[in-house]
Amino acid sequence: MTVYKYREGSYPVTYGAAQVEKIMKALCDGRSINVIGLSGTGKSNLLRFMVSHREVKRVYLRERAEDFLLIHIDCNRVKPDDEEDLYRNLIYQLCKQAELETSDFLRRASGIFELKMTLEECLETIHKQRLSLTLIFDSFGKVNEKLQSLFFDYLRYLRDINKNLSFIFATRKRLDGSHLGELAELFTSEPCWVTPLEYPDALFTVKRHEKRLGVSFRENERDKLIRYTGGHPGFLKNACELLEKGKVNLSKPEDEVARQLLQDPNIHNFCEELWGGLDLDFQSTLRRRAAGIPSYHLKHDAVQYLLQSGLFVRSQGGEAVFFCRLFELHVRDYAGAELTLLIAETNKVLRGAEEIDLTPLQFKLLSCLMEEPGRVYAREEIAQKVWGASTDDRVTPEMILRLIRRLRERINTPQHNYIQAHRGRGYEFVQGEK
Repeated sequence: MTVYKYREGSYPVTYGAAQVEKIMKALCDGRSINVIGLSGTGKSNLLRFMVSHREVKRVYLRERAEDFLLIHIDCNRVKPDDEEDLYRNLIYQLCKQAELETSDFLRRASGIFELKMTLEECLETIHKQRLSLTLIFDSFGKVNEKLQSLFFDYLRYLRDINKNLSFIFATRKRLDGSHLGELAELFTSEPCWVTPLEYPDALFTVKRHEKRLGVSFRENERDKLIRYTGGHPGFLKNACELLEKGKVNLSKPEDEVARQLLQDPNIHNFCEELWGGLDLDFQSTLRRRAAGIPSYHLKHDAVQYLLQSGLFVRSQGGEAVFFCRLFELHVRDYAGAELTLLIAETNKVLRGAEEIDLTPLQFKLLSCLMEEPGRVYAREEIAQKVWGASTDDRVTPEMILRLIRRLRERINTPQHNYIQAHRGRGYEFVQGEK
């Protein structure tokens, strides 16, 4: 069997130890696994390291090292809407790594049916060698969006006729079990999250970039690069380049350095991709945390997801905090003019990064309207939620109108009207002017 020639093959064998061990444990148990990582966190680096480092299988699989064949399919090289191209790439990689005659197999195959027959012939040849085979679909997200359920049904069929076959799908979001069909039954392991680098791997990465750039940073500069980027590989690479070019001054306070880094288009784009890859619920949780709301006042499930993804880490006191100041500042900037409620005891709201004090009644009214943005709340419902009463002699329409007017005076800007009136129906909260 040949060995992949990726640059990651020269990484230290301890690279990504926690993730590699989890993946290899799943494969040893005959299970498939979803490897998840947000933009720039190094999923592909980790997988290329696994298949190209000569010692990885020996270290993690021990006496079973020679029983496993790992096949790496880079889905970035596959046309997203061309299933035939995916099968051709898969057959080519199988033949190459198992030292089968590639041309003989591919010459005979044209069309989906013949490609499938050829793939099964390849697998049968490998099966006769009594090897446990793992197909690694790297950067699978875009391809996955285009594939029909029949593709996953076929992978399940291949697994049924070859019990030593398993799969790794590398994506930015957790795979949808309903899309996988019966194949989902093979993914009994918890997903393996690839998060920003731990210190030893981050330090190795900085030194690797130093060698690439032909420079040598001081020890305190390396530590600051790792701390200010949180070990995010994409941030780290670009920060090293900025330091080498003299475009960042690490002697400045951390917030100033973070602002300098955010001016770099590549780092800014990574921040945008991290943000854009999240559901609205997770974005809202990040905004509220950036506004200073303690994590124990935030949605538990959202906090847990952000901890898994590495965007939050645990502080020494147990609080969930941003993995780096740079991304926290980006989240603050991203909030723009959006309103974010703080905890009720404070009677405060954030407009972007600006803190606004409200009266208790104003805060109750805004909380009521923000429960379901876009919904029109009748006066009777507002009276019940804000005053705990119906619109009788005690809570008149004029009182509600007066409270609405005063709240608007506190939160509106010339560009944003957050509370819309609907004649004869009630009031609606919108993030900005309709």
